[in-house]
Amino acid sequence: MRFSTAATTCVRVIGAMALSLPSVTACLLESDANTLATNFGLLVSNYSQKLANETLAVDFTDYSESVNSLIDNGGTAPQALLGETFSSRAAFESLSSKQASVPFAVKNL
Repeated sequence: MRFSTAATTCVRVIGAMALSLPSVTACLLESDANTLATNFGLLVSNYSQKLANETLAVDFTDYSESVNSLIDNGGTAPQALLGETFSSRAAFESLSSKQASVPFAVKNL
C-alpha cells in the first residue's frame, strides 16, 4: 500500500479547511503546523510505533478514499471506498508497521 497520495491529500485538506474559516482565529501556531505536517510525513515515510503513540490519540479514526482503494486492490476482502480506513490508533499501527517506507515531502504549509 502507498500512502503518498493520501498524505498529500490530507495535508491539502488541512490547509483548505484553515483557509475556509476566515472568521475563526488561527488555532495553530506556525510551529505547531510544522510539527503536525512533519509528524504526519514521518508516519508515512518512516513509520515508528513510538511516533504513532506520541502523535495519534488512542481513539484516532481515519477516512481516506485513496487508502481504501489501495487496500481494496491489494487485499483479500472488499474495502468500502467511503468507509472507515482505520478505526483506532491500534488499527493504523497494525497496518502501517507492515508497509515499506514511501517518499514524502511537505510542499507547502
